[in-house]
Amino acid sequence: MTLPADAAPEDSAAITAAAAARAAFARDLAAFRISSGERSYQQISKAASRVRLTPSAITDVLSGKRLPTYDFLIEFVRAVEQLGTGLAGSPQSEALVKHWHDRWVSVKSLEREALAPRKRVRDALIQQARDEAAEILAVARREVEAAFAAAGNHHVRHTRAKQLQEEQLRQAQQAAEEQLQQAKEAAEELLKNAQQAAHKILYEAQHQEDKAARMVRVLEQRGNHLSAEAQRLEAQAARLATVKEENRIEAARLAALAEQGRAEAARVAALAEQEAEATSPAALAEQEREEIAELGRLNTRYAENDQYWGNIDLSRLRSR
Repeated sequence: MTLPADAAPEDSAAITAAAAARAAFARDLAAFRISSGERSYQQISKAASRVRLTPSAITDVLSGKRLPTYDFLIEFVRAVEQLGTGLAGSPQSEALVKHWHDRWVSVKSLEREALAPRKRVRDALIQQARDEAAEILAVARREVEAAFAAAGNHHVRHTRAKQLQEEQLRQAQQAAEEQLQQAKEAAEELLKNAQQAAHKILYEAQHQEDKAARMVRVLEQRGNHLSAEAQRLEAQAARLATVKEENRIEAARLAALAEQGRAEAARVAALAEQEAEATSPAALAEQEREEIAELGRLNTRYAENDQYWGNIDLSRLRSR
């Protein structure tokens, strides 16, 4: 505590003595902890069993921030002694407890003697602070009054500045509204262009879809036509195959006739040889020529027939 300059000497002496005694007590108690093994605050807290010793409370006591209670002090001494020597409860331990008891009583007495002086000093300090605050407030009021007086001379300029500020604000708002309107118009124009482009794309897509549908119909028609043409060609091929088979049969028949003609010619030749022996050579020769001529006519007829059916096959193949 900072003592005021006009504090009574006896009050200053009592307060100083109590503070010095508390500081010496805290310093000796911290030295006792160090000489007993310098256990950590956490270990001391765990070793305490009768009174709760928190590490933060131990810090306050050993730093001289506050004087501990009697129970707190005795529990601290016993816990430190138990951790350091393990002689808690022995005569040496009891003597140690008595020593710290006497020290605590002495410091506590000085603390009690300093209570009234501390109160008087505290009250004096409070009054001093109040007086200083009142003086500061008075100075502040004078400065405020002077500031108001000076501000009165600038009232016209302040009014003009305010009007100018309002005009600038109005212009700024008007400019902002104009920009907003321009932005809206630009947005509407963009939306209109986008809609037109969308309609155009949709129209093109519909046109392409219709075109594709027409192409599909044309392809379907062509496919149907080709299918019908294929069926017609298949039927024509079947008919040609039938005609070819008929030609083959006819050719076989003609071949059989030719074979019969050759056999007949051989038979006639044999008969001619037999008759040649009985008739004259001239008559036999004439008969033989007639028979040979007849065979030639038969062969010619067979050849013409073959050529006729061959031409029919050729014309059918060309028409296909």
